[in-house]
Amino acid sequence: FSEKFMRDITEKLHQHGQQTPSSFHKMLDGCPDFHRAITPELAKNYSMRQIKHAYYFFPWNNDPYNLLESVNQRWRIFKFLGGFPLHAYENNLPSEGVVDRLQICQYPSGVGELELHSDPYLYQKMSISGIMSKRGVDYQTGGAYILNTNKEKIDVEDDLEIGDIYLIYPTVHHGVEKIDKGSEVDWNSFSGRWFMGLYSNASDVHRDRHTSYGVEERVLSVR
Repeated sequence: FSEKFMRDITEKLHQHGQQTPSSFHKMLDGCPDFHRAITPELAKNYSMRQIKHAYYFFPWNNDPYNLLESVNQRWRIFKFLGGFPLHAYENNLPSEGVVDRLQICQYPSGVGELELHSDPYLYQKMSISGIMSKRGVDYQTGGAYILNTNKEKIDVEDDLEIGDIYLIYPTVHHGVEKIDKGSEVDWNSFSGRWFMGLYSNASDVHRDRHTSYGVEERVLSVR
């Protein structure tokens, strides 16, 4: 993506998040687009620790920020590379079992983080992340990392620019180190790490959904 495209979206969503209440909706037919500030207290309700302000968009709604045309042009390529039809799930409703969900997240400075985890792999063969901010500009410390076969943390942020898309196999363990650890926490601030995640999810019609889950590993070092 272009840097301008990504910057425009984050600025508009940040404003939207300040002007409308945080809410939550299950992925069932009629589910609206919504945003949720997942605080440390709310994070206890999830399968893994994730502290972020998340904005969720679904293809059956009215696409208020004109995201889906540009996003789907890229998303279809990764679906095809994973062995799925180009338009897989693109027009599905939750009652059909699997749906596309576009998620844009801010990990706020001082508090935002995502624990080491494994992502679901049944309905997509790559975890897809679009970079929407830059370390050293929007935040100073922390960020995305993966584990290698020696259980060493490999920091990836220095290799990423705004607009880049990076892929990993979903079961490679990865996470987000706390952003600007020790700094003052302000959920109304724009600062922090922003990213776009493209997910094909089991909807909430499934009683036992195939989802991400946190993992505990002894990490040896950071490189």
